[in-house]
Amino acid sequence: MKYLTLIGILLVGAFVLFNSNWFQAFFLYEHFYEKIYCAPFDVTKKGESIIIPIQFKYNTSYGLALSVPDRYALDSLKKDNGQIKYRFISKGHVLKEGMTIPPIRENTTFTNNTSSVDILIFDLPLPGAEKDLTLELVVLSPMTFFNDYSGLITCFINPYYNPD
Repeated sequence: MKYLTLIGILLVGAFVLFNSNWFQAFFLYEHFYEKIYCAPFDVTKKGESIIIPIQFKYNTSYGLALSVPDRYALDSLKKDNGQIKYRFISKGHVLKEGMTIPPIRENTTFTNNTSSVDILIFDLPLPGAEKDLTLELVVLSPMTFFNDYSGLITCFINPYYNPD
């Protein structure tokens, strides 16, 4: 009977560990960090807006970033006056709203021939959210440092979890 209990505890422990964010992010990196959304979004135009349906697998932090197809595009990035308003909406109710963080050099990443800057970090699921959760973004003042890339700017969302 002791052995069955021990085996049961080990199986439950292995199941919990396998389904944890730490295990998924550390050992199944490619799958865990897949983008849950990716689409063009021109933040150089005032009033530009986008509505993003939110579908996710993991209960963790997620990041919204802007990227352009140039490895050196953000090398000289300084704090810009561009502002984007965001609203999380579910069942017609605004669950959370505010302004994205200003793009700064410390929030940039460079991979292959792409430069990205994080502008919003949020946890999912949001309290009170249903399966119809959407994120609405509206450019209040343009991000002028992206002017040379107008029409080439992409916004994407992926997990922002650090297993370390």
